Amino acid sequence: IENILLSSVQFLKDVKKSAPFSNQKDEFMAQQIFNTLSIRVVSDSIIYTWPLSDSQTREGRVLTKRTAHALFRLISMFCTLFIAKTGHIIRGGISMGPHYEHDLEEDGTKCLFIFSKAFVDAVDLEKKLAKTARVVLDDRLFRYLKRMGCQLDNYTFKDDDGSICF
Repeated sequence: IENILLSSVQFLKDVKKSAPFSNQKDEFMAQQIFNTLSIRVVSDSIIYTWPLSDSQTREGRVLTKRTAHALFRLISMFCTLFIAKTGHIIRGGISMGPHYEHDLEEDGTKCLFIFSKAFVDAVDLEKKLAKTARVVLDDRLFRYLKRMGCQLDNYTFKDDDGSICF
């Protein structure tokens, strides 16, 4: 699983290195995207984090759209690679909410501290709604991304029970 995760993260690094940007503004936006995404693996949970802000500026909405696209593309690539390599299908939840994490390494001891309502909500989505092999999106997140102008049709579908799934 670690090697599969590393393969998907390497894809993001390759795009970061080789993506040709036509102007400095696009380059700046791309770097913001790459600098805001974080991936953690804890037990059987793969935690992709991305800080959201209610920016009403045009640049804020464009950054949100591009970051959402990059994040969903990375997650979809990981899921596809995981299925291909293991034969197992991923189920889970994607949510939004307060999230805090900190690497505590002042004395050389590796220790990750995570305190996150978003993570708890995503686990609840997985337990309550994703009983079959699917990844359920939190309604609040879906509405937020639509309001920001994100095109989610390539990444989501509405399941028979009305859940928005990745």
